[in-house]
This record gives sequence, structure tokens and C-alpha cells, in this order.
Amino acid sequence: MSWFSRFEHRVENFFHPDRMQNLRSRMEHHPEPAPVSQQVASPTTKLVSDSSTVSGSQRLSALAVDHEPPPLGWTASIASTAVATAAPPPSGPTVGGLESQIKQILGPGVSFSSTGGSQWSVKDLQGLLSAIQAVPPSVRSNLGNTTFTREPSAPDGSGDVAQTNFGGNEQVGGPLTISFTNAASTSGQFEDIAVHEFGNVAIGGGRFDPDAVREFGKLSHFTNADGTIADGHDSSGLESVTGTKPLNTTNFVQDAATSLAQGSPEEDYAESFRSYVLHPDDLMKAAPDKFLYLNAQFGKYTPSQVQTMAANDGVDLPMTMAELRNSDLRPDTLNKIGQTQGLSNSGAAGSAAGNVVSTVMANLGNASFVSQFTSGNAQQALGPTLWGQLSQSEQSLLSQPAYASKLLATVKANQAAPADDVTDSDVTAMKNFVNLLMQQPSGWDKAKMFLSSGERSQYIENLIHNPSVWNNLDPSIKNLLNSSKGQDVINTLANNQGITNMMGKIWGGIDIKIFGFTVGHIGPYQDPQTISNMQSNASRIGPAEVEAMNNLIKSDNPQHLDTLANALSNLGQGVDTANAGSANLQM
Repeated sequence: MSWFSRFEHRVENFFHPDRMQNLRSRMEHHPEPAPVSQQVASPTTKLVSDSSTVSGSQRLSALAVDHEPPPLGWTASIASTAVATAAPPPSGPTVGGLESQIKQILGPGVSFSSTGGSQWSVKDLQGLLSAIQAVPPSVRSNLGNTTFTREPSAPDGSGDVAQTNFGGNEQVGGPLTISFTNAASTSGQFEDIAVHEFGNVAIGGGRFDPDAVREFGKLSHFTNADGTIADGHDSSGLESVTGTKPLNTTNFVQDAATSLAQGSPEEDYAESFRSYVLHPDDLMKAAPDKFLYLNAQFGKYTPSQVQTMAANDGVDLPMTMAELRNSDLRPDTLNKIGQTQGLSNSGAAGSAAGNVVSTVMANLGNASFVSQFTSGNAQQALGPTLWGQLSQSEQSLLSQPAYASKLLATVKANQAAPADDVTDSDVTAMKNFVNLLMQQPSGWDKAKMFLSSGERSQYIENLIHNPSVWNNLDPSIKNLLNSSKGQDVINTLANNQGITNMMGKIWGGIDIKIFGFTVGHIGPYQDPQTISNMQSNASRIGPAEVEAMNNLIKSDNPQHLDTLANALSNLGQGVDTANAGSANLQM
């Protein structure tokens, strides 16, 4: 038989009816597995190729791509066994996956670390992620260079459960460290703790900002021991978050066990921010003025939502605005609060609420009025005419002793608080002085200043008397600068090594030229980073810096003049406060 005949015979035998029936019988007992795209994984399946948990069509699509069909030659039973015995992928969120998700939200500059045997847990990171997702977008944008650290206890040895440290680098969006302790991990309130720490960053838009501390602190009238407005500086111009006290203690929301918020305006801001983000009704009830302040900054809630919340929480917004208008907030702050929340005319002088606050203010020394007003007899204290101007809800609120007492305490604190005597003109003068200092002098003037402190003193005095500076200064500062003490200030600035080095980096040295050709260079070269820092920080000079400068100039302590000089030299170093080492902000 030829090879072709043998091949033909074998094919006929293979497809013989009896053989085909036997094959069909075997197939019925070993069915072919369903296509991979129909093999639905369990809801908790996590794909090896993806660090995030997926569900629904995403999971099916991924599985269909990740699994190749069985190779030719496999029997159906072998393919089925291979799928059934494969190790199942891990399930649930992981530390690595959550860290990656946080980095995707905040940016590649974010990092995680741990010390002393402590470790990030899935629960910790879930709380951190929830906090990040809850805060306004502008706050997230300022966390892009954050190192999140897990530590057994607070870095400074205190009992704080968490701390934020700018490390002396106070550029907006600059690197900072937020540390969480083992106590934070076991507290069951990781999200709240994290949002509080984010509030420490939010107060200055991503840096330690004395101007923001100063303005927010006016809502409870935080004052220093010497009676000045608290702004994150102590009386010597150095940064400090201790030793301040609020004159008004009726508008705080905080952990009752710690009274943390009443310790400083910085911590009050962080606690108020935590409540604003996670528990807005609590803040609206306890401190509607702080709620309006924060919402003017972040806009998390619409004007209609604010109105509804206030009505539900027993808050009269016109009365709150009237209180704010009689505080020492700067006009731009008040305008922003009113404009962003539809309250521009609310509580103005001459309105019913405005008249109530004015009447209370005028009668703080009237014992009979105070007794009536705070004991449920506000109608009698205010009189029928003014009472008739009020809405029914306002009458109901003022009839409540607790509400009336809180209003009176706020008005009393407004009266007792130190005045904000720093004007916008003062701020303009200081900005103009710094900008003039950055301008390049002529080569001959520069040479004289490098050689003589007397020439430097004269140059600085000329800048101070430049019309753009001098004409904007308060008369009391002019008199002081023209006095012998003022001359001491100028000489101290001229002889400060930090300022001399900074100006060298801004102006550069002197080129030596012969017949128009540069043959050498004396002194330093210009430093673009110092120039950039100086320009940036000059634009951020505000009332806190001006007040610190005024206090340092007026001080009788000679060391304070050195502090003033160091503060100016720091403007070129990426910081804009008197002391480069920011204190820890805590929880």
C-alpha cells in the first residue's frame, strides 16, 4: 500500500462514526472553559499589573488583556486545570497603592518616611487620603512638596499627636514636613488630625505667613503679653507661637480636652479649618465669624448653602457681619467676606443689626443695660423703636441669654483690642524701600559703598528719603528716623554683614576695564536666586512685617536693631520673617 493510501485509510478511521461518537461523549464530560472575558473575578480582586482596586467592566477588560488563550495542543481539561490552580491575586488596598494614589493627587514631590520602628498602615493612609480629598483644591496645591512622616512621638519631644514644620524654608509651596505619631494612628481620628495639619499650611497659602496669622487672630483678638496684635512674631520680631491670649473666648471650636485653639492664632486657625472642612455646622454654631472668614478664602460652600446652614444653626448673618464691621479687620478682608458670600451690605451702619451692635457698644459701661440685655430682656434694653426694626428671628435670638451674652462679649473684646495702626501706605513705603534697594547703583557709587560703611549709611538714608518711601511713611516713623535713634538704625543696617553680602549678590561686583575692555572683576557676582527671592518676598511684605519693623526701631534694646538687619537680609534667602527657623505647628 502506498504512503498516500495509508494516510487516506487513517483519516477514514479517525472520522469513523463510532470513533466520532466516542469523542463527543468525552467532550460532554469535560466541557470547554468559558472565554476568559466571562470569568468574573471576585469584587475584591486586585490586579497584579495595577496597584488600584478595580471593579465592573474595568476588571473584566483588564483580565481579558492580561490572560492569553491556551496554546494549541492543550486539551480542554488541562486548560481548565491551569486556570483553577493559579494563585489568586492580592485583595484590598495596600500601603504602596495608597501612597501612589496620594502622589497622583498631590504631585511627584510628595514622599513618605517612617522612623523609630513606626510604620504607615493602610488605615493611616486611608485617613490621610480622605483628608486630602476633603480639603479645597487650593490647599492640595500647596502640599505638593510635603514629606509625610510616621514617628513614634512628636519630633520636638512634646505630647503632640502631629506637627507641621516648614524647616525655615518659607517659600510658597516650598518643602515642608508633616509628622504623625503612633498616638495619631491609634486615635481613630486620623482624618481630623490630618486636616488640622493642612490648616497650618493653609493659613499662609503654603508657608508660615505672619500677615495671615495677624488678620485671622483679630477674630478672637489674640494679643501678645506687651499688648500688641499677635502675628506670629514676639516683641523682638522673632517668630513665636506661644505667649498670646485671646480677649474673646466665646467663638472657639476645639477639642475640649486640650483647649488647643486658644493657645495661639495659628492653632485656632488650624482647628477652625478642620471644623470648616469636616464639621461645618459645628463651626457655624460656635464661630460664624470664622466660618465666613474661611469661606471667603476657600469658597467651599455657596452663598445659598451658607444662608441655609446659618438658618439651621441659629445664626443671624447680618448680626455677625455687624460684629465684624466693628472689629479691626482690614477693609480688604471685610470686602472679600461680603462680596464672596452675598453679604456686602449686610450689617452695615444704619441697618437694624448695625444699630444693635452700635447700641451695645455705647452701653458697655451701663450696668443696667448689660443686666437687661444678657438676662433675656433685650427688648427692654434696646427699646421699642430699635426692637421693631429687627426680624422675628433676630428678636427670638436676642431674647436668648446665651446669644445676647455672646454678642456683648464680642463687642466688648472689639473695644478692648489693640488698634491696627499699620496703614496700606506704611506697607507701600516698606515695599518701595526694598525695591529701591534692589536697583543697581552706578559703578562709582558701588565702589564707594564696598569700601566705606559711611557711604553705605548715606546711600540707605537717601533711599529712605526717596519720595516713594518717605511720603508714604507714618509721621511718627518719620520723626523717629530723623532722630539720633534713627541714625543708629541706619548705621546698623549699613554695617550688617548679612545685608552687605545680600547686596553684593544682587548688585554684583565691579568690572575692571581698560580702554573699554573688561580685564578683571572685583567683588561677588550676581546671584539669580537671591534676586528672585528678594523680588518675591518684597511683593509679600504686609502689615506684620511693617509692625515688626516699627517695634524693632522703637525698641531700646540694641540687639533688636541687629534683628531688624537680619530680617532684611533674610529677604534674599527664601524667607521673609525675622527668624529663619519656623516653630513647629502642632496638633
